[in-house]
Amino acid sequence: MNLIGLLLTALAPVALVAETEAPVQPTAPLEPCVIVLHGEDGPSLAPSCRSRRWRKVLSFHQLIADRNRDGWSEVVMGLTLDPSLEGGRLRVELDLGDEQEGWLFNLGDSRSNNGHGGGPPKRREHCAEVQLLGGKGRLEMQAFSDDLPDVWEAVEFLMSHELAELPRPWLAFEAANQELVVEFPTSAESDAVHRLRLATPLSGLLFELGKRGRRARPGVTPADRQVHVAVNRVIAHSDREASRARYGRGVRRISLQLTR
Repeated sequence: MNLIGLLLTALAPVALVAETEAPVQPTAPLEPCVIVLHGEDGPSLAPSCRSRRWRKVLSFHQLIADRNRDGWSEVVMGLTLDPSLEGGRLRVELDLGDEQEGWLFNLGDSRSNNGHGGGPPKRREHCAEVQLLGGKGRLEMQAFSDDLPDVWEAVEFLMSHELAELPRPWLAFEAANQELVVEFPTSAESDAVHRLRLATPLSGLLFELGKRGRRARPGVTPADRQVHVAVNRVIAHSDREASRARYGRGVRRISLQLTR
């Protein structure tokens, strides 16, 4: 066998391994999961949320409940963003009530997220998050990451946007690997929206969902592809008094959608 033949023989197994990943099979779009937290129809969970397809990717850390007894229910969820299942992109639409106060929304890639960035003490864990706060007639959206190169204890303040008054009581957040999108209405007479997009593919400061992050591992588990969503509270309540008080009132209905 000549030299070229030897090289082809040696490389053949590598080529075969690279082609073993099964293609994603096209399926019908997943019906949105709608959760009502306040009002005449709430609290309630749409039948679609209980479907077999949603149960593969959606779990509840806290079921719908009014833990702080302020008349507004909260919910905390984990969602697996996997293109080989139902999709690697999450869209959360929020319908707001007449009053918005406190911690309305929290989305992050760690179960330990509890607002204002940062991670659990003495644990090397990625903890990017976005939060929506209400009060004094305005809303404020902020995004954080604590995943700074060589400085683990630092917190990176990535973005802040203040909304004085929405022409329609509605917002939407989209999350994917190293990407965050926020949409909010610009007019009460039309469906026009303003769209903010933050992407960190090189620095890896946002949501780390899979093996493309800086601390990549050979294998990716479903937990590596999870984001966590809390509505009318933060995702986690720590032992600190300030964290335990991080509830809010103002989101009356949410719609979850997954796309590829």
